[in-house]
Amino acid sequence: MVKALRSELNDFEREHVARALTLGESVSDIARALGVSRQSAHRRFRDLVPPRQTSTRSRPTPEAKLAVEYARREARELGAAGVSGEHLLLGILRSGDSATVRALGDAGVTVEDARWAALVVRAARDQENALSDETRAVLAEALRAAADERAPMVGIEHLLVGVLSDPAGGAASVLGTIGVSVDTVRARVSDH
Repeated sequence: MVKALRSELNDFEREHVARALTLGESVSDIARALGVSRQSAHRRFRDLVPPRQTSTRSRPTPEAKLAVEYARREARELGAAGVSGEHLLLGILRSGDSATVRALGDAGVTVEDARWAALVVRAARDQENALSDETRAVLAEALRAAADERAPMVGIEHLLVGVLSDPAGGAASVLGTIGVSVDTVRARVSDH
C-alpha cells in the first residue's frame, strides 16, 4: 500500500513538473518550489527537461514526453507487445490537468472507461501487425499538426490529433467502444 501511494505521489509530482516546464518555468524555479537544489531537481527530472539548443526539428514538450512514458506503462500493464494508439490515448488521459485532458473529460472520456475499452479493442484485433506502423503514423501526424500550427514543440494536443487521425486506429476504437465519437472529442479540444 505504501509503495502504491509513493508511486502515485511520484506521478503527481512528475505531472506538475512537466506542466511547469511546458509553461516555461526553469529548473531553478522548480527546485525552489520543491525545496531541493537545482542539481537535484535536474537529475531527478532530466528526462522531462527540454534541450537548450534550438533546432529545426520539433521536440516534444515535457507533458508530451510524460504522456508517452505513461503510454509505455499502460501498454506494459495491459500486456501489449508495444505502444499503439489506445495506449497513447491512455497516456494523454493520465498526463495531468491540461486543456487537452479536460476536453477529453468534457467529451465523457475517462481513464477507467478508456482502459476497459483498450482491453476490448486489443482482444478484437491482431496487435502484432498494427503496433509499429500505427505508432509511427500517429507520431508523424502529431509532428504535422505541430508544424501546421507553427508550434515550437510537439504537445499533448498534437499527440491527441495524431491518435485521432486514423479512424480505424486504437484510440478511435477505444472512443467508439465507450460511446464517444472522435468528432465530439475534436470539437471539445477546439473549444479549449
